[in-house]
Amino acid sequence: MPHGEVSTSVGQIGLSTFGWFWGPGKGTWTMAERRVRRKYTPSEKMQIVLEGMRGDQAVADVCRKHGINPTLYYTWKDKVIAAAEEVFKNGNTKPDAELEQLRQEHQRMKDALTEVVTENLELKKTRWGLGTTHRR
Repeated sequence: MPHGEVSTSVGQIGLSTFGWFWGPGKGTWTMAERRVRRKYTPSEKMQIVLEGMRGDQAVADVCRKHGINPTLYYTWKDKVIAAAEEVFKNGNTKPDAELEQLRQEHQRMKDALTEVVTENLELKKTRWGLGTTHRR
């Protein structure tokens, strides 16, 4: 048996050029042949978390079915719950729209008041004349 390999009843374990390999008998799996890491879309993550939260299956079974580690599942679940708290914390966006409408109305009223005061001053000036101290 070559140096760096250990024979077992199931297969052989050893150190290759690329790292550790494991395999039954002569056919071995190298690191290059390992399973490729899968990237899940946000909607897939949400579906997996909801499937686990539904309760009709054990979380371990859901994780096994989708090929993920239970730790990853619980990380995703924590993120979903945190996001849900934010949704309910902010409440309805309608009051923000109402507040903006009130601000616009307030600004229109201030502009109208400024215009009326300016007109009033102009009328006083023209009625009494410029530079005169005459009062009625």
